[in-house]
Amino acid sequence: MFMDLPSVTNTGSASDKTISKFEDEIKNILKDSIPKNTLKAYSSDWDHFSSWCKSYNLTNLPASPETVTYYLTDISSDYKVSTLERRLATISKVHKLVDEESPISDPKVTELMKALRRTKGTKKRKVKPLLSPHIKKICTNLSDKLIDVRDRALLLLGFSGGFRRSELVALKRSNIEKTKEGLIVTLEKSKTDQEGSGRQVGITYGSNLETCPVRSYLTWLDNSDIEEGYIFRSITRHGRMKSSSLSPQSVALIVKKRVEEIGLDSNKFSGHSLRAGFVTEAFQNGASTIAVKNTTGHSSEKVLSEYYRPATLFENNASALLNL
Repeated sequence: MFMDLPSVTNTGSASDKTISKFEDEIKNILKDSIPKNTLKAYSSDWDHFSSWCKSYNLTNLPASPETVTYYLTDISSDYKVSTLERRLATISKVHKLVDEESPISDPKVTELMKALRRTKGTKKRKVKPLLSPHIKKICTNLSDKLIDVRDRALLLLGFSGGFRRSELVALKRSNIEKTKEGLIVTLEKSKTDQEGSGRQVGITYGSNLETCPVRSYLTWLDNSDIEEGYIFRSITRHGRMKSSSLSPQSVALIVKKRVEEIGLDSNKFSGHSLRAGFVTEAFQNGASTIAVKNTTGHSSEKVLSEYYRPATLFENNASALLNL
């Protein structure tokens, strides 16, 4: 598995250069430099490609452009374009780690992917945004039980900060500072900040006690007695809090559970609904692009615009301006 760094399917004609040339210390640095979720995806993708190569007696490292095109052609009917692109990114990453030329940039591969994008399409599944009315209704339903207090704080902080799931679960007590204006949340590392230079997000007080992200966070601290370590932790069905943090997938499950409780289709929501909801709600209420980017950390306006999910086709609709 890639988590242990990849192996080679050697057919006799391939180079025996492998990641074993790295010292253990360098391996650990490589592991630490890649987020756990990304590393898990790399592992799964690389295992799939390696198993496929083995079944056809082909070499996975270094892989030839022809091998990659055979692979893509063989699996293309079973996977979305986004999955195929991720598989290519993994293959390229592994080759670069062992100083082998990546086969992904070869015209044979790039042209095939262009053709697959045209035939399969590249439309991504977009989850529905979790908006303020949803959040308010969810919070009204929550009790004073420890798990409900945690979920209220998690949803309100995640929504008001436009945080990714991975950013939420990585937060520690030392990352959040209370000020008279609200909370200063320091993200040590995120998807777009792999070097770990850090980014700060300000969370202001809300006007409603029940849905104020600052007060909900402070209430969670009081109830959980967390003085250090992870903020959002697992809680057993018996109400006992663990020392380990929630997983990103847990955030998605919490969102799905809570939206279902207020009568919404949980299949249309995910953990990403918090971030998409923040962007949508902020823009709909007149926030500037700069203000939204300052919170979400987006560097590209194009990417940011993909998060904006108008609640109806008739908002910002040009046909209303035709004087008909």
